[in-house]
Amino acid sequence: MFNRYQIEGKNDWISVPGDVDADIPSSAEKGTINGDAAQNKVTTMSLNYSKQDFFSQRLSVQLFRQDFAATYGAEATPLATFQDPAYGPDLIDQSQNNSEKTGMKITLVKENFVFEPLSLVYGLDLLEDETWQALIQTGRAWVPPTKYRNYAPYAQLEYAGDSPLSVSAGIRYEKSKLEVDDFTTLASYGSQFVAGGKPEFSQTLYNLGATYRLTGDWRTFANYSEAFSMPDVGRVLRGINVPGQSVETFLDLKPILTENTEIGLEYGGDLVQAQLAYYTSDSDFGQRLQRGDDGIYTVKREKTEVDGIEFRINYLATAADKLGLRFASSDGRYDSNQDGRVDSDLGGTNIAPNRVNASWDRDWTDTLSTRLQVNHLFDRDVDNAQGEVVNEFDGYTTVDLSANVEAFSGVVTLGIQNLTNTDYYTYYSQSSPNDKRNFKGIGRTFSASYQINF
Repeated sequence: MFNRYQIEGKNDWISVPGDVDADIPSSAEKGTINGDAAQNKVTTMSLNYSKQDFFSQRLSVQLFRQDFAATYGAEATPLATFQDPAYGPDLIDQSQNNSEKTGMKITLVKENFVFEPLSLVYGLDLLEDETWQALIQTGRAWVPPTKYRNYAPYAQLEYAGDSPLSVSAGIRYEKSKLEVDDFTTLASYGSQFVAGGKPEFSQTLYNLGATYRLTGDWRTFANYSEAFSMPDVGRVLRGINVPGQSVETFLDLKPILTENTEIGLEYGGDLVQAQLAYYTSDSDFGQRLQRGDDGIYTVKREKTEVDGIEFRINYLATAADKLGLRFASSDGRYDSNQDGRVDSDLGGTNIAPNRVNASWDRDWTDTLSTRLQVNHLFDRDVDNAQGEVVNEFDGYTTVDLSANVEAFSGVVTLGIQNLTNTDYYTYYSQSSPNDKRNFKGIGRTFSASYQINF
């Protein structure tokens, strides 16, 4: 598979700040900004190989490579983060992010391992990621070149016989290494010299899951899993603002270890399929994004706890009509004062909104089908440790309609997004109030596409 994606602005519009307090949205006007046009270039390649009988096992191998480059458009007004006395006052600069990822995934499946119906799934994941971020108008390094290597062997046993009980259990060993040379942060962070290093991290992770078939239509399930991930290394490194730091010992670079649990109930009848699940996701040293006054985000490493409920139901009303309802609710809190207890709500930049989606799918003929759906995001208040409301989100409802028509040896899809032309500020804009990015949602929008398989 080879995929090339490229988009580039013409640099002929200037953003116009809005006013959150006065209910004025951000907009744009014709004009020219000094600097390079905003653009994204992404090249992705992958090679997949599979063999059904590889020494009495199933084998699959995937090799992949991705090159990503993004130039962010220059702001019409100076950003405080980019200022440096060496370049004079009111400096206009812009950042460019580059990332090169290479990896391989090897998976083997052995049926009837030791005895029937026990199966073994095992393999190895490999990844190398090299990333850097520059301020291209002045040639400064915002994020130094970082090289991240990770390998992770794993094994999973799965038992799924004729009995009502199915069980799976697995283990995964993560081994990572981060390489960063000496660097100096921007002047706005105090021009802090940071000693480079090659810290290594390792962690053994476990997972356990089970399902139990209560009847032919009902089953219950429960899962526990542990996850390993790196924080946003670029944001962590570029935001160092205290002297005497070293990549080798900087605690904010420690991996994010998360414990996840889920329990639920499912029903699968001829006319109705439904699922109800409750989940938790906790980390003793998690990651939270916090926006500065100039819109630049930094990473905060804190204890975090998230839990939520998800519900979905589909009903086959007639042979041609299917009705659906989906509901998701999540709550998250973090430790704002580092006392080991969560005390403040996670905001919209870190957690999804509570939402409900209702849909109606209908097959009018063998060649014509439609889908009408209603999406509603619920209001949310974000409280700090003192119980004070620090952010309010006003929910909104949108309606979308689409139709698929088989024609011209393919499928034509016609769509209307925001059918009722609802006027609203996006969840992102409301969750992180900022005059420069006080965006409204897209109004009524029409689209058409054609797809043919050959």
